Amino acid sequence: ANDDKGDQAMTTPNKPKNEKSGIVGDGVPRTEKEFVEFLIRAERQRDTEIVQQLARDVLAKSDAINEMVANLPGMYRTRQMQMKRIDELLQSCHSVARELEDAHRIATEKREEVRKALEECTCSALGVEEEGIFD
Repeated sequence: ANDDKGDQAMTTPNKPKNEKSGIVGDGVPRTEKEFVEFLIRAERQRDTEIVQQLARDVLAKSDAINEMVANLPGMYRTRQMQMKRIDELLQSCHSVARELEDAHRIATEKREEVRKALEECTCSALGVEEEGIFD
């Protein structure tokens, strides 16, 4: 009973109770009970704001993902069309690989021809009659 009277003595009876905060007067909690209620309300408000922000973030990311998926190449092709395209790309890749191998072979042959011509020219300029000096 003394605790209740002590709590009442600490509140200001002339000032009206703030409906939103539930605290008498200027919004400053004066009792332990008012302070606990104030903390609970503050935590709920913070939690509500966090949940709302997270929900907005999730929706924004979901929209971004949906747009990226909609813009994927081949998104509107059937499985059969995609498999056909994959086969075409594989054939093209193999063709280009053969061309690259041929180009490498030709370049190697040309390099050997240039080395041989350089060897002959150098030997001739130096008056050397031996072959295979630069091998």
